[in-house]
Amino acid sequence: MKLGMTMYSFNTYAQEGRIDVAGFLRFAAEVGLETVDLLAYYWRDERDEPDEARRMIADLGLELATYAVGNNFVQEDPARFREQVDLVRRGLEMAVRLGAPAMRVFGGQVGSMPEAEAMKLATAGLAEVIEDAAKAEVVLAVENHSVPGRAADVIALLEELNSPWMRACVDVGNFVPIGEDPAEAVAQVVGYARHTHIKDWRRDERAGQWRPCMPGRGDIDYGPVLKAFADGGYDGPLSIEAEGPEDDHMAAEWSTNWLRELIAEIEYGE
Repeated sequence: MKLGMTMYSFNTYAQEGRIDVAGFLRFAAEVGLETVDLLAYYWRDERDEPDEARRMIADLGLELATYAVGNNFVQEDPARFREQVDLVRRGLEMAVRLGAPAMRVFGGQVGSMPEAEAMKLATAGLAEVIEDAAKAEVVLAVENHSVPGRAADVIALLEELNSPWMRACVDVGNFVPIGEDPAEAVAQVVGYARHTHIKDWRRDERAGQWRPCMPGRGDIDYGPVLKAFADGGYDGPLSIEAEGPEDDHMAAEWSTNWLRELIAEIEYGE
């Protein structure tokens, strides 16, 4: 398994203008990450910046694991649904430009719609772009986020679409708020996994809520989770996604060291 990180770990810094794609890539190289994920959200100049990012990734000895877009196919308005299909298609064009072998996508957000109806729209949207992914030779990795959310839903969707170009982005943390045990859920979906997100939560008992925190500092026991990935034959990226209130740079660096040690324990029994 490979030590990775998504640039979403620096979302606050990026929104505040304190880091750009080049700065994230330099950080990744400095702390010894093997893979990185880039997202459509953070370009400042799509004319030249993506080509410079591709050069930097090669020069720094990194591997681009995925590109990501923030689509939502759960749209009652047919025109808005088509907009989301087009967004994914444009994302595939950028993934090819960057040399990304995979692209993270969503099914969609349930909102006030019945979940079954939302799943139908998510499935229809993903079905629309499978042929585009095949032509681009970019695997689409659908994240367990809203719909599909539960492990069984991810499996059902992928079985229905039945394409080697549609796999799963297994976000470990996303299983927690919906009441699924992360290690058990990973064991179910690992055979479909193309990518992962390593995210964490801490339970606020007073508020009765789950709060995001830096990976390795929350309530998820990642030992059994990583063992489930290993036992399932997964050898791809483990991509840190730090979403907590901590300082972005501190959380990213600390979580990198934590995950590096945990990978070594799982793979080498140290």
